[in-house]
Amino acid sequence: MTTEHIIHRTPIFSDDWWSALENFAEPKLFKDSFNPADFMFNDENFLDFLRCRASVDQHQLPEHDNFLRVFVDGGFRYKEKAEILKHPPENGEKLKHYCDRIFDGKEYMILANSVEQFLPNLHKKLIALNIYDRVLPKLQLKTEQSLHINCTIFMGNYSMTPLGIHRDDDFLRGGIHFHLGPGPKVMHLWPTEVYIKNTGSAFRSFELSHRLLATPEHKCFTLEAGDSFYLPQNIYASGPYHVGCPQGFSMAMTLGFFYENAQETLQHALLNLVSDRPEFDQLKNEAMCLYLEMLREHQGFSSVM
Repeated sequence: MTTEHIIHRTPIFSDDWWSALENFAEPKLFKDSFNPADFMFNDENFLDFLRCRASVDQHQLPEHDNFLRVFVDGGFRYKEKAEILKHPPENGEKLKHYCDRIFDGKEYMILANSVEQFLPNLHKKLIALNIYDRVLPKLQLKTEQSLHINCTIFMGNYSMTPLGIHRDDDFLRGGIHFHLGPGPKVMHLWPTEVYIKNTGSAFRSFELSHRLLATPEHKCFTLEAGDSFYLPQNIYASGPYHVGCPQGFSMAMTLGFFYENAQETLQHALLNLVSDRPEFDQLKNEAMCLYLEMLREHQGFSSVM
């Protein structure tokens, strides 16, 4: 385990916690930094989110709706997602019991984006923390850019994030991971150039090879219930390649910092036009280039990229 970036018993959102993040340039693991039982998000909140999503008219949602993604045995699955939307948790049902009923012993991960948009109480709690005021100076906001905060939930009994070893999109400027447990999760990080050199490609990988694990630049952090972890974006040239490997059932909430200008917002929207499945990576890049070229020619954009 990496030890030089571990801080013990510093409460989340305290002055000392924010100060320890410094300029948001290095990964940081805060051990025992909060009590999961008192955290702003819990099992019941996630069940409420699933019920809320199920109540939305499904004909109003695109097929590749990114608010809720369901992975089973490592692959994206529409069947189980449809099952969740058609049969949300019953009142009084526990989260673990509901997932066992839906997935029937399979390995799964539910990835929920922008949950604060569906849970007003969570949104109010985030506003009360004055996160914007804390984050803006550290990210050195430019006048033409704006900060957006997105709340994402990772939940399941998966052994490796189904997204594979990957690098976050460029419009994400880092994020803070709050691990609720109960099972632990191991986070692996590599600088971009190290990952490409040892895999021969910039594409995501679904193999945690001995060669990658043995590189001197590899960083490894074990997150347990009550730990918080900052994943940086800027020191690794568009962020480190990383993957999370839980051990048993667990849930985590992340706060992602999106730092965009108008042109980057356009890029973000275009990226969402294409499925997040890895086999569409090349198509996604080609579609981006095509659409942006069309905009430059026909809409007067001089420097979209």
